Amino acid sequence: MKIDKKTLEMLSALPDDKLWQMISVIASTSGVRLPQSKPDEKTMAGLRCAVSELSDGDIDRATKIFSKYKEGKGRG
Repeated sequence: MKIDKKTLEMLSALPDDKLWQMISVIASTSGVRLPQSKPDEKTMAGLRCAVSELSDGDIDRATKIFSKYKEGKGRG
């Protein structure tokens, strides 16, 4: 899945349970493990707020950072 501003806007419109499922799937494909249970409503609201403030530049930078860590270049 390509992550861009439009995708994040679509994801943030999902109900909390579906949003957490999608976040978990995206994270697992990047090698990141998240808890199985959905965070509380306050945490999910904070997540939605943070996602809504991301720019395409932020998304691009985060993607590059995750790629480096996935390749093992981000350690030590």
